[in-house]
Amino acid sequence: MWLLSGPCRPAIFQACKDDVLFYINSFVWTYDPRAKTKCVPFNTYGYQDEAILKIVGNVNQSYEDGLPHDILIEKSRTLGVTWFCMATLDWYQRFHQDCSFLCISRKEDLVDKAGDLDALLPKLDFIEERMPGALRMRQRTHTKMHVLNPEMRTTIHGETAAPDSGAGGRSTIAFRDEEARTPF
Repeated sequence: MWLLSGPCRPAIFQACKDDVLFYINSFVWTYDPRAKTKCVPFNTYGYQDEAILKIVGNVNQSYEDGLPHDILIEKSRTLGVTWFCMATLDWYQRFHQDCSFLCISRKEDLVDKAGDLDALLPKLDFIEERMPGALRMRQRTHTKMHVLNPEMRTTIHGETAAPDSGAGGRSTIAFRDEEARTPF
């Protein structure tokens, strides 16, 4: 982990903003309740790097051509997909302005349940709580089903899966977790 002080601070901040993999591998922590050491630095594997860069590439392509670009990431329980997707959304929320994200899961408690790391939005709290002071979001708020970084004007909103999930709004990224377990 990095110490963010002195003359290197601006360069490290810029490196985090420019490189999602540098940011995640240097500053993000993850949690595994089955492991002896439950809270560990997030050190991504090659397949995770590829998926993260594909997410970022698809967002960039959407910005360029104004069209949404869907991707499917197949997962099993031990691949860390939900964690790296949430870490990527955290990176956007922390370093990129005017983004809006939507996180959808099959039931509300899997989207946002205070302190429950099986839910999506509490993973963002977990990441923020372990962030060095210089990288923390100064005015960040988390209310039920909504995380806001007003400094960057970036939001992460949660919804439960339904046939009309995400209707009536636009998002930079819509992340659907547990899609295979959704009945429609």
